[in-house]
Amino acid sequence: MGHSLATDRVCVDQGYSVLPGGNGSFGDATQITADQVRQNAKDYLRAGNVVIGHANFPAVTTVYDDIIGFIRDRALTTVTLSDVFTTKT
Repeated sequence: MGHSLATDRVCVDQGYSVLPGGNGSFGDATQITADQVRQNAKDYLRAGNVVIGHANFPAVTTVYDDIIGFIRDRALTTVTLSDVFTTKT
């Protein structure tokens, strides 16, 4: 997930000292196959990664069990961006 001076300024203006970043995506902002969503989840669901899921298209809804399995198998914890970026200046 990219950012620019403009998006950084918005974060700072809102009082956040930690700027959000991303390490990967399920790729579901566009229409892709369930296999592609599953592979993206497998590739990016790692400790410390910020992984974005959009749920814009039906394919992601067919692989929820797989995504949950990756999270459980890797002993990961899901959080919201609000959970991560609660430290304000």
